[in-house]
Amino acid sequence: MLAKDETNADIYTVVVGMHRALPNSFACAHSMNGDLKTPAATAAKSLASGRAAYRDLLRWQKQTKKHVYVLQSHSHFFMDRIFETPYWKNKLMPDRGVLPGWIAGTAGAKRYPLPEHIPEGIRARTNVAGYLLGTVTPDGVITFEYQEVTPNDVPSAIHDEFKDDFIKACFLENKASPLPMPLPPSCSEP
Repeated sequence: MLAKDETNADIYTVVVGMHRALPNSFACAHSMNGDLKTPAATAAKSLASGRAAYRDLLRWQKQTKKHVYVLQSHSHFFMDRIFETPYWKNKLMPDRGVLPGWIAGTAGAKRYPLPEHIPEGIRARTNVAGYLLGTVTPDGVITFEYQEVTPNDVPSAIHDEFKDDFIKACFLENKASPLPMPLPPSCSEP
């Protein structure tokens, strides 16, 4: 898929956007690892294809020395550095490595609780609305910053049409169960 871009001198960077996060991120319980509601055969296919896609992107980045960034939205919270997990950092495995990745699923869907055991230094927020803003330098490096949206950012015409109580409910009451999602077994693989 990226073969034609390998030698294209005009391409410095690839940004891959997807719905579900690639496997074995910090959002593992709600990713291409599947979840406990996913039939086993479906979860196995999703896991295999997701890990293959990740390895392909990692290999492409190493071979080309070009930048790769991975953005996801399926988990309804914000988190950065999502692939700095023990699975992808396992240096004993030659097909492992960390790609820069973010989750920004905060555009209005029911907000999920954050996964348990997020390491210090990983920025993660739930019960927020917002988006990622990318700033690109001439050499293709992209810096992504989370931009929070508050009820005060909603245009007055929307406030007039839908009223403040409705808008406040969208921002403050749009939450899923407060319990973290249980991890499928593949999230514990070394």
